[in-house]
Amino acid sequence: MNQTKMYRTKLNQRKLPINLAAVLCLIFAMGNLSAKEISEAKPEREGLSSDRLERITEHMNERVADGTMVGGHGLIARNGKIVYSELYGQADREAGTPMSEDSIYRIYSMTKPITGVALMMLYEEGRFFLNDPVAKYIPELANLEVALSTAGTNIISDGTQSVPLVKATMTSLDRLESQYDSPQCEIF
Repeated sequence: MNQTKMYRTKLNQRKLPINLAAVLCLIFAMGNLSAKEISEAKPEREGLSSDRLERITEHMNERVADGTMVGGHGLIARNGKIVYSELYGQADREAGTPMSEDSIYRIYSMTKPITGVALMMLYEEGRFFLNDPVAKYIPELANLEVALSTAGTNIISDGTQSVPLVKATMTSLDRLESQYDSPQCEIF
């Protein structure tokens, strides 16, 4: 065995206890990072109405019955406590598997609802006003333009001509409404 190989072998033997200790520390730390249980509370104790929450259950069960949706799980928490948790329908229609709290299912096209909830949370904290221009927070959206449409004409466009997208400044409220036909924000 040449001297270089012997040196590398001894170096690796010295590293083994250090690496093993690091792995054991990581495993120990991960064991202490267990999820904390969220407590449940009666809706009335947190300022909500059980009767009104029951309307959600009725509505969702109607959607399951009419075939609009197969199943779901509704959960509302307030002040760090779960005040509403209901299961609707099935997790798998073909297999007849009922929905359970640990069912795994995909969510599609949820960017707008999730972003909308995040914006409402920031609004509740007073981090922005609904009439603030979006460009105040995202400067790149200050002077939006859109390519000039040549649809229905004999003109071939290379996409270099553009016109301003809106007459007025787009506000946070316009984005939450997900429309551009409001009086505050009209398309040319």
